[in-house]
Amino acid sequence: MSAPIVSFDGIGYEITLFRHEKEEKLTFGEHKLLVCVANKDEFQRAAPQIKGPPADDGFFYYLYAQPYDVGAANFIWLKDKEEAFALHKAIKDAEELNDYRNYHHDSKCTFCGAMESECGGDHADEMREIQREALQRD
Repeated sequence: MSAPIVSFDGIGYEITLFRHEKEEKLTFGEHKLLVCVANKDEFQRAAPQIKGPPADDGFFYYLYAQPYDVGAANFIWLKDKEEAFALHKAIKDAEELNDYRNYHHDSKCTFCGAMESECGGDHADEMREIQREALQRD
């Protein structure tokens, strides 16, 4: 079984699941994604929306995609525990990669105006010198 592939751009998700040697692509805009498991009794609420049998262990595994705005949730059947765990990990990895990219972008230093990767962002010596000069003028 090939592991699911997930990309996340900060807003939407694109998920590729591999089923019977074919790719199944899913796209979600602004959604909260959760990988879930339920036994038969708990699963009856969502059962009509999910197209697939329980896994060999007797549990139902599914992706629950709830839009942030108005709209009905989507329930996507997952084959088994392995696919559910792999999808959960792929979603978390994609979200963490997006967070890393957004946090570590190269921005301009507010002190000198240069790119932070060029100046290093540490201007403590320069700031102390500016303070000394200001105090000497007074």
